[in-house]
Formats: sequence, C-alpha cells, structure tokens
Amino acid sequence: MYLVGLKSKTMKYLITFLLAAFSLNAIGQTNPNYNPDYDANGFIGVDDILGALSSYGYTWDSGDVITGCTYAYAVGYNPLANADDGSCLLFDCAGVLNGASVVDDCGVCGGDSSTCGGCQDASACNYEGSGTDDGDACTYAIQHYDCAGNCLVDTDGDGVCDELEVPGCQDASACNYNGSATDDGGSCTDAATGYDCFGDCVIDPDGDGVCNTGTTPDGIFYTYNEDGSGSVVYLDGSTETWDGQGSGTWDDGQGNSGTWSSWGTSTSTLADGTTTSTSADGAYSVYNVDGSGSTTYVDGSIEIWDSQGGGTWADLFGNSSDWNADGSGSYTNSDGDAGTYSADGSYTTTYADGTYWDVNADGSGTVTYPDGTIVII
Repeated sequence: MYLVGLKSKTMKYLITFLLAAFSLNAIGQTNPNYNPDYDANGFIGVDDILGALSSYGYTWDSGDVITGCTYAYAVGYNPLANADDGSCLLFDCAGVLNGASVVDDCGVCGGDSSTCGGCQDASACNYEGSGTDDGDACTYAIQHYDCAGNCLVDTDGDGVCDELEVPGCQDASACNYNGSATDDGGSCTDAATGYDCFGDCVIDPDGDGVCNTGTTPDGIFYTYNEDGSGSVVYLDGSTETWDGQGSGTWDDGQGNSGTWSSWGTSTSTLADGTTTSTSADGAYSVYNVDGSGSTTYVDGSIEIWDSQGGGTWADLFGNSSDWNADGSGSYTNSDGDAGTYSADGSYTTTYADGTYWDVNADGSGTVTYPDGTIVII
C-alpha cells in the first residue's frame, strides 16, 4: 500500500495514529473544538481518515493491497485491510481467545453431541423423545414378545406364546409322547390294557396274540382273561381286579380297599375304619367309626351329623338347618325367615317382614305383627 508522497510503512503508522487521534477527539478527551468526523456521518471511519489525509495533500490509490484482519467481529480487525492475512483473533464459545471450543449438535459448548443422543424410533424399546441421534442406539423386542419379555399373545397362560406353541402329548408314558410339545390339549393316547403301544400283548407266553397272565419287565404281574376280566399285582403289593363289565376292586395292601361299579358308584374302606362312598349322581359321603359323618352333594350343599343323632345342613344360597337327637332344631332360609321347633311339636317362626308366630304343641299360641298387634290363636 502507498499514499502519494509517503512511503507505505510511514503511511501505515500515520493511519494508525490518525485513527487513535480521531477516536480520542470523538469521545472528547482532546480538543473539543475539533471534529474528526470529516464526512459528518456520525462515526469515525476510513472515509474520515482519507478525508483528513487529503487535506494535507495526500491521495489514496484504491488499487493498493492492504493486508490484515478483515473480519469485523474479530479482535485485531483492520477496516482498511482488503486482503485477510489470518491475523484475526476470535473468542470461542467458552470465552477463550482464539480457542477451539464450538457448540455441538446438542447446544453444549465443547460437547461431543452425546448428551442428547438416543433412539428416536417410537416403536423401539428404548425410545427417547428428546433424542437427536439414532446411531445404533435403538433396541427392539424379540418377535412375539413385548419389551419386558412377555408374550404378546398367550391364550393358555403357560408362558409360551401362541405362535410358538408346539401341539402334542406331554405325558412321557403315553404312546404318542412328544418331548418338544408345549400344548397338550388332551391329545395323549395310551395303549390298551394288556397291550403295548404297538398293539402287542404285554403278557402272551404262548404267542397266540391273546394276552394272558405273566410278569412285565418292570415286575408287575398281570392276569388277562378272554372275557375281559383280570387282575394286577403291583410291586408295592397293591392289587386290582375287574370283572370285564366295568366293576372291580382295589386293595393297597396297607389296610385300605375299595370298589367301583360300572354305573358310577364307588366305595372305600380305610385302615382306621372310616368308609367313603360316591353315588352315581356324584354325592360323596364319609362315615366315621363313631357314627359321625358328612355328605357333600353335587349342588354344593353339605350335611354333617354327629354320633349322637344331631346334625347340620347348609347350601350355597343361604338356607340352613340343624337338628338335635331329641327332635328339636332350627332353620333359616334365604328369604329371611327363621324358626325353631321342639320335640313336643311346638315351634316359633319369625318371618322376614317381622311377623312372629309362637305356637304350642296343641296348636294354641300367639301371632305378633310388626305394628305390635297380638292375635291369640
């Protein structure tokens, strides 16, 4: 750079000096009567310096190259420079002069964009609504399962998803056992009595295809008759016999025994003398040695009696009664009525509406109504 009449270096110092001088005058720290704002535009700039220089007979050659910092917001900015020489100094986001810190994608000065990373796929198990960078962050549930490892569909609640169920028999003793099966569904089939799963006799000493008496490899002794009757003796000494018509007996060798019939009844006698029976309609009774006992009916009602002739009965609907050996007793029904009776025939009844009957054995008595009225009968 040069100004006509001055060497470039000298001119450089002069411009610097003039800038400082004009700036000082501008803030009133020198001659208050001197105005350095040569072009009267309200601020001191390059045009003011050039105007001031021209008054001294110096001229500006616009073709000159002036090197320096050309970034107006940098420390060291040279307003006359038209060729940047890399001398600009900047403050980074951390306030360090010419520092290297920058604001990352998460808005953090000097950060590495990791503080706001996270999975942005709403269908993923680790979705983060504030995430900005997926990367490899997303994880997904295994097919047929949710993110907690539970089946999406598990109709039978066995922990195996419906889509992964393997149908088949799970009873290892059955002929069609499937070790991989997860859903039995009542599919097991057993060999016919006296036969193995291939239809061959378990016991057939004479090889005629008719199952007979013999001992199986595991030590169980069978007898199969051609009329369907037979017996078996187990290794623990218990036995079973059957008549071929659906009836039979059992004995466990420990003092307990029983029977069953083709029409659905069964009995048992236990070693302590207790007996039980099941009727064809499903009622189950227990008879103790002392004469007490109970019966549970298929409708859920229960009858209990003691060894002295007393007892109770109750169903599932709020009806109940009790009786004593002398013939007295009481009852309550689901309608709210209740009463007592004596062995001599007298009784009392309280109805749900509050009416009270007190009747003697001869039929005399009183009736008391809810309003207090008493009628003698």
